[in-house]
Amino acid sequence: MKYTWLLIFFGFACANPIPPTGGPRDFDPPVILNTTPPNKTLNFDQSEITLEFDEYIKEENLLTQLMITPNLGSTYKYQVNRNRITLSFEEPFDSATTYTLNFREGVKDITEGNVPPNLKFVFSTGNFLDSASVNGTIRSLMTKELLEDITISLYIEGDTIDIFSGPPRYSTLSDKEGLFSIENIKNGNYLVYAIDDKNRNLKLEPRTEGYGYLINPMELNDSMPPIELHLYNLDTRPIVLQNSRPIGNNYDIKFNKALSSYRLVDPGIPLNSNLVEDNQTLRIYYTEAIQDSLALQLSVSDSLNQTLDTLVYVKYQQSSRKPDKLTSNFSLKNGPVNKLWKSTVKFNKPISSFHYDSIYFKFDSLYYIPIVDSMLVTTYSRDEFTLTMNFQQYLTTDSIFSNWASPFEFIAAAGSIISVENDSISKIAQKFSFKKPKNFGIIRGTVNTQHESYVIQLLNNSFDLIAELNAQEIINNNYQFVHIEPGNYCIRILVDANNNGAWEAGNILEFLPPEPVHLFYHANTDGKSINLRANWEQSGLDLVF
Repeated sequence: MKYTWLLIFFGFACANPIPPTGGPRDFDPPVILNTTPPNKTLNFDQSEITLEFDEYIKEENLLTQLMITPNLGSTYKYQVNRNRITLSFEEPFDSATTYTLNFREGVKDITEGNVPPNLKFVFSTGNFLDSASVNGTIRSLMTKELLEDITISLYIEGDTIDIFSGPPRYSTLSDKEGLFSIENIKNGNYLVYAIDDKNRNLKLEPRTEGYGYLINPMELNDSMPPIELHLYNLDTRPIVLQNSRPIGNNYDIKFNKALSSYRLVDPGIPLNSNLVEDNQTLRIYYTEAIQDSLALQLSVSDSLNQTLDTLVYVKYQQSSRKPDKLTSNFSLKNGPVNKLWKSTVKFNKPISSFHYDSIYFKFDSLYYIPIVDSMLVTTYSRDEFTLTMNFQQYLTTDSIFSNWASPFEFIAAAGSIISVENDSISKIAQKFSFKKPKNFGIIRGTVNTQHESYVIQLLNNSFDLIAELNAQEIINNNYQFVHIEPGNYCIRILVDANNNGAWEAGNILEFLPPEPVHLFYHANTDGKSINLRANWEQSGLDLVF
């Protein structure tokens, strides 16, 4: 009897299905055999569309992958049955309108996941198919990188719905090559946008999503030449004062976004202030001059040059809360530096005074170079200082600089820097040495441009800023970067087209374009980078813009 059970066990075991092995791999994508209704049907008035393929299929993220234009105001359902997919629409389509269903990578074969190339279905609820189209490329404004999965949106000019309030009339997504195409568009004038639509709501969330746009409406009446859109991240929300209240002994005025600048308009008494908490809060520091309250007029601006003028009543309250500790942050860290030493020092609160006899460069126990007031340039809020020191001037007078081999320190003794809250800095000690030319290289070339104001930035291949020159530092149309570490580099130009002293990112609210950005010697543009070796010079790197 036990042998009978063994036979039954092995019989069932052998009956288990096993996927076939061996044989050639299937690289062929599914092919459409039939559609109901036929593709490019006119006067369509049904609620279902069925596509039949030559092999079994599956859907994959269809609700994300399927792009329907013009955008529907309602939802749809879908069902996959072997080699067919059926879409069911709950609301009627608009009359006299051409619709395009772009499946992208939402339908694949069931075995290898092969995707039918350019799978689209087109129909019209009128008696002709709209034929206008637009295509192009999406890039990053600052890096020129081709961008995938960016939403390109077309809004009818003059429509009450815009990029901030609702979905567009037509939309699509860029592919892996940064390319996009929208076909079968109704003739008309359209506003064209590109957004990094992270939450897939087909609206711009300016706080977190990058965007680009054409500054003029595009007239679509046929196939148009390709366009290029450039994405940039900039918070377009208007400035809003969220709250103001005493914090410790001080008074904080909080806004909804980072500020780029501010002014206290004729306060009538001396006030100390600065921006804190990622530049979203304006702090007014305690002063005995305000006994009750002070009506303070403010003017604040953001990076879009949007402004807010407002009135705040500053009123302090007694508090046992201790002030924040005074801290500093140097832009130059320990390591090799140029003979023209320049560093920005950022403090977390305004500075009231320096004891210059305790702030100096130290080369050995006998040799010091003191800091003097003329070496410092500060900001409106006195919480940031640029310290410049030209060691080259000591070359002929001081033997210690004869071979530039001596290491040195920047020292600010404890108590040498006093804040407006009467606390002082702990000791600052940064160790430096002068760069030895044999360990570094030089990058130089010519500039050919009609622009009067611009910045030339030297970047590594990760787009970190290494050094920069402004137009006033270009001599006889020649530029050079010296003492550059060996590595691969590219060059970016920021053009100050309106000559106001700063590059501006434009304003989507007013359809003002970003000022020009040019990238040279990088794979994203001309396919090559600057390869610099130690004790080497890369010359002839000409910039034409």
